[in-house]
Amino acid sequence: MYQILARKWRPKNFSEVIGQRQVVQALTNSLEQQRLHHAYLFAGTRGVGKTTLARIFARCLNCEKDVTAEPCGECNACVQISEGRYPDLIEIDAASRTGVDDMRELLESAQYRPVQGRRKVYLIDEVHMLSISSFNALLKTLEEPPEHIMFLFATTHPKKIPITVLSRCLQLNLTRLLHSEIADYMVGLLKAEKIDYEDDAVREIATAADGSMRDGLSLLDQAVAHGAGALKTESVREMLGVVGRDEVGALLDCIADGDADRLLKLTDALYAQSADFIGIAKDMVMFLHSVAIAQVSPKTEVDVQFNAEQVRSVAQKISPEDAQLFYQFAVNGLRDMTVLPNVRRAFEMICLRMLSFKPLTASLQGGGTPTTAAAPKPSAPPSTTPNTKASASAANGAPPAATQTPQASDTAPATQAAAAPEVANGAAVNGKLATYQDNADAWLEFVDRLPDNMIKEVCKHSVLQVASENEARLLISKEHDFLLTTEVVTNDELSRAFSALFGRDVSITLEPQSSATETPHQKEERRTVEARQRAATSIENSPLVQGLKEKLSGHVVPGSVRSVEDKTDKANKAD
Repeated sequence: MYQILARKWRPKNFSEVIGQRQVVQALTNSLEQQRLHHAYLFAGTRGVGKTTLARIFARCLNCEKDVTAEPCGECNACVQISEGRYPDLIEIDAASRTGVDDMRELLESAQYRPVQGRRKVYLIDEVHMLSISSFNALLKTLEEPPEHIMFLFATTHPKKIPITVLSRCLQLNLTRLLHSEIADYMVGLLKAEKIDYEDDAVREIATAADGSMRDGLSLLDQAVAHGAGALKTESVREMLGVVGRDEVGALLDCIADGDADRLLKLTDALYAQSADFIGIAKDMVMFLHSVAIAQVSPKTEVDVQFNAEQVRSVAQKISPEDAQLFYQFAVNGLRDMTVLPNVRRAFEMICLRMLSFKPLTASLQGGGTPTTAAAPKPSAPPSTTPNTKASASAANGAPPAATQTPQASDTAPATQAAAAPEVANGAAVNGKLATYQDNADAWLEFVDRLPDNMIKEVCKHSVLQVASENEARLLISKEHDFLLTTEVVTNDELSRAFSALFGRDVSITLEPQSSATETPHQKEERRTVEARQRAATSIENSPLVQGLKEKLSGHVVPGSVRSVEDKTDKANKAD
């Protein structure tokens, strides 16, 4: 019987997992050091490996060989877990079992010891779908779990889970997979399955997968069937209902050359193919993004979904200002296309705007006069080393040579790492580093502004100690020191973030050491609990509630009161 590719090629151990390196490392460290939490929360978008990692983790816990990060794959436990028939791995779909009675039945069975394995593992998928009553029933067991059970939760919406449950779980955030990761994996799979393929066809499917390996493999299955056992570009594009990305590059090449006739002939041909012009406009936005990246950082790899030669060609033909202007035209035009009656004409207008309008530029052409002055660059700290070239030129009566400024590609990592941290509670740029040690609110604000990755998770559970104005260390609580993977310890992202904020080099080191000072995670948790307690007290004491309780013999459901100060509730509403 044929087995779909997504199931046949599902990873059975950590070494087979594509991407998610930081999550795999954290789980591996937990197993090797025997520092196991009683509840793990795998959070991420669809098809990135949440339940797959949870099942691998369950095999690691119950492998008959030992508790290990490398399960044997041959014992009864490993085989039965892979086949979905292991009695001590209970998988529950929270979307279909949301009621409190279902949860009580589950928790009653949790009191009994495992049938075969070391631990009874409860894998609850889409856990955010549980009702408030179910979460309240679960809370007691999470607070005082029996030693023989472990909860593995998976969710696409962690913000919808009550903070009281979140605080009792170790949260692991899975990221979308890169186009290149999906494409490379598919190529290996196609070779192993001995299926003929074309590179452009793989690229189209990897793009359509949108970061989800499961979606990509499902589309691959469909495309192979559509292509009668082979993966052909034209067949894939017909199946997906898209035109080739080469056509997008050709359109922008016409615009770069100022060739309106060729541009309109190409849009006519696309119309004859019943092309999706909204989809083309979206691809144009992504293509222009790749062009802008190629202009400021030529060594960066071009997005796998586009032809690298086309991207570099357009990047050389148009100025960076043109690229930014065209990008805005495409983004704004997309909004118009959703409301205008003739989508084709709306798309043509986007292209014609790009042909007709040019940004003012300070470049001199043919000895002309610049129309605008170049934007001033941020001033750098004064250098104590004299510019010998400039001095020599001045001595000879010649104008000084232009001084070199850092390229955008050199400064981009620091800017991205800092995530544009703003001034917090009076801590100005070039201010005192000690501000973040002395002011817990400033440190919390800084951590909130870091990108969502493993570095931020480390900071949330750490206290800052300043040694000097250029050196500090993070003391991470010992119960979270498993987060200090090799990748995290050797990563200088945090140092770059501080350096970007203060305008000077700042060195940050990480140490596993508990502190009496609250970490940002502890502070947020305490504030949330206090805010809910104040809200509950206010509700209980209100005359209206008192009157209802007397007349109806009712009561306020425990845990149902939320505060307007509650960050979790605000995030849920926004979501």
